[in-house]
Amino acid sequence: MKRRMMLRLFLVVACAAFFYFSGGKPIFVLLIGIYLGMTIQDYSWLQSASKSWGFMKTVLNWIEVERIANSDS
Repeated sequence: MKRRMMLRLFLVVACAAFFYFSGGKPIFVLLIGIYLGMTIQDYSWLQSASKSWGFMKTVLNWIEVERIANSDS
C-alpha cells in the first residue's frame, strides 16, 4: 500500500510540476485536487475496514478460507 501511495504521489507531483511550469495552472490545481481526493478515499476505506475487522475475524470460517486459498484452481 505504501509503495502504491508513493508511486501515485510521484506521478502526480511530476505531472503537476510539468503543468505548473508550462503555464497550465488550472490543470495543476485539478491534479492536486484529484490526488487529495484519492488519498482521502483510501484513508476512509482503511478506517472502515479496520473498524469492521474485529467482527469479520470472528465471523469468517478461516479453515475454509485457507482451503480455498491453497486449492489449485
